[in-house]
Amino acid sequence: MISLACIMEALGIDSENLLWSKLKTDYPGLFPDLKRLEHQSQAMVVDSIPVPVVKLARENTYKSFRKDFDTAPAKGYSAVNKGWFIGYKLHVVIFDNGVVQQSGVTKGNVHSLSRFAGISIF
Repeated sequence: MISLACIMEALGIDSENLLWSKLKTDYPGLFPDLKRLEHQSQAMVVDSIPVPVVKLARENTYKSFRKDFDTAPAKGYSAVNKGWFIGYKLHVVIFDNGVVQQSGVTKGNVHSLSRFAGISIF
């Protein structure tokens, strides 16, 4: 799935749904198990992982990535590491069979569930 996500980015495809449908229609022989995976899941899991880019000790002095507010890293809290970090979060919605449904990167202070507020999770 990670390889497919990299291919999607390289081809300039912005939608996981578009990639999924192209694989099913244009390359069904190369990915025979996609249809099987598509119909086996009833539940999804939402999770995120911190992606720190600046040491916390440099919180007041770092200059990297700060030019544009929209892409600048932010201070966030990691419950897993029980600590603060400066950077981004990788958010993922995964079906219970392991197929990634959606993913995205946000500033470090964005909560996982708010990233996917428009998705019916349950």
